[in-house]
Amino acid sequence: MSYIQVSNITKSYRLGNKDKVQVLHGINVSFEKGEFVSILGESGSGKSTLMNIIGGMDRDFEGSVAIEGKDLRDMTEKELDAYRKLKIGFIFQSFNLISHLSVLDNVLMTMQLTSMNKLERTKKATEILTELGLGNHLNKKPNQLSGGQKQRVAIARALSNDPDIILADEPTGALDKKNSEQIMQLLDQIAAKGKLVITVTHSQKVADYGTRIITMDDGKIVKDEELRAFYTGSRSKKMAKPKNLGFGAAMKMATKNVSLNLKRNALVSFGGAIGILSVILMLGLGSGVTNYINKEINANLNPNLIQVTKAPEGRTDKAQSPLPNPAQQTVPLTDSDLDEVKELKYVKSADKVFTLTMGSSVNYQDTSVSIVQFQTMNDSVVKSDVTSGSLPKDNEILLSDTAAKKITDSPNKLVGSTVEFYVNTTDEKKRPIILSKEMKVSGIIKGAMNQDLAYTTYKTLEDMYSDKSMTLQATQLDIMVEDQKHVDAVTADLEKAGFTGTGVGNILSQVTNYLNIATYVLASVAGISLLVSAIMTIVVLYISVVERTKEIGILRAVGARRKDIKRIFFAEATVLGLTSGVIGVLIAAGIGALGNNVMHQIFDAKLIHISPFYMLVGILISVVISILAAMLPATKAAKLDPMESLRYE
Repeated sequence: MSYIQVSNITKSYRLGNKDKVQVLHGINVSFEKGEFVSILGESGSGKSTLMNIIGGMDRDFEGSVAIEGKDLRDMTEKELDAYRKLKIGFIFQSFNLISHLSVLDNVLMTMQLTSMNKLERTKKATEILTELGLGNHLNKKPNQLSGGQKQRVAIARALSNDPDIILADEPTGALDKKNSEQIMQLLDQIAAKGKLVITVTHSQKVADYGTRIITMDDGKIVKDEELRAFYTGSRSKKMAKPKNLGFGAAMKMATKNVSLNLKRNALVSFGGAIGILSVILMLGLGSGVTNYINKEINANLNPNLIQVTKAPEGRTDKAQSPLPNPAQQTVPLTDSDLDEVKELKYVKSADKVFTLTMGSSVNYQDTSVSIVQFQTMNDSVVKSDVTSGSLPKDNEILLSDTAAKKITDSPNKLVGSTVEFYVNTTDEKKRPIILSKEMKVSGIIKGAMNQDLAYTTYKTLEDMYSDKSMTLQATQLDIMVEDQKHVDAVTADLEKAGFTGTGVGNILSQVTNYLNIATYVLASVAGISLLVSAIMTIVVLYISVVERTKEIGILRAVGARRKDIKRIFFAEATVLGLTSGVIGVLIAAGIGALGNNVMHQIFDAKLIHISPFYMLVGILISVVISILAAMLPATKAAKLDPMESLRYE
């Protein structure tokens, strides 16, 4: 059985909407290892078409091509890629070297698609190039070589995976006489090592170098003559195994491709960076503002405190003010209510509180001040807010700075003085009554929202009611929760028991939710610019597909799979996305630091908090968007026809 058996091959092309044009007519021919076969014919005779079919570049034909008994038409696409990768070495008339790769890298390119490790690849490629007289040109680019040297690089690339078959399409077409002779002698030496060498030429002189000449005309073999015996020397070799293009190799190629059009890709990366930095700044600003508000609220109010009220019978709404008007919004709370609340899970302590809005006043000498809101002492009143004096004990009163300023021009001097405190209320028969008591001013506290406030102990107010034979009933209960994380659970239990619980933790949770929603909305609006960067990436990669069409054809010719081509473009998109993300993060961090510095000097606050997590998310988003943008260009590149790509100019 012949090494290659071509049987009854027929090939036709369809030109536009016209009828098919047949270019091969029932070709039958066989080839053996050690042969140096020249397929001779004029342009259009079908010789290159036959070579492409043998090389596995064209599957659209009728008939069969059997390699060691296995038909190419029966091979899967994966098997055909492996066939071109390990069995075939292509040599082209126009060299088809990748201009931005060095001589060594052009040869290593095909070897990256095999199981050889990096050290083995480099050693073997260097040996082949040195043997072909290019040992001193390894790091040169193709445009620094002569035509003969370029063709030697192409031969070295074809030999790199030690294939059994060398297919040379007009290998001397672009060379002078001297270089042509050297190249043909090299091909003859390759055949002498037991390889099958098939050249396509229109020159009789070139064809005469071979051991056999097959003459074609109008898609038919018109002559098949043997000039001399073919080489019978057998050869043994260690077969490399095919593999997909590795991620590292794809990233290396992508980085080089990006650097070739550095200015263009830098602009694309900067455009993507604008979108990333906008999103990060919005997230950082939202996080900073949220943290600032939480910090300020927690510094002034206890987040573990819940103020408990009870709505009148018949009311269905449970929304209560943290400081309600007892006459209108709540019903009195009893000792049994206090005991019930204390029994709830996670409740640390509970105290009775009385609040009164617009029903009390303070007299000092000849000055009277109406108190907007009076409240008995509870855990919401913190010592850190006291600007002068201390928190009140029994028979003492704590006044807000706004109320104290209305009483005297020197509020701090009021501490220790005695004032008359009045409470307007009603007795059991709903008759108006005024309670009064002399009290010592224990201290001055900051007034919330510039309101006139006053505080005393629950026992002091209870004694005032007792003096009039009246019983004080709490308008709310202040309970302390063991931990802030249990505030929501306790609030839910209170509602089940018929109470309404309102606390800093609840308010803080709502404020945080609102701020988070606002942050994400702003970040989403800023993220629209990411769509623009994605479109820019798609355009750039489409341009890259067009610019590198021939390179794609070369890769496919040496056995690169469609997946390998896609991987290269996805790797390039990853490089662009990573660059955009890093630039965006760095600029956002710089703007955040500058903005915080300015705000700290003006407001004594830093409101932009760009965490490492946001930076990482920004980079990942940039990479993901770039990869998604690369899907269409990468698919287009992978679907390019290898033969058409190689002919592209």
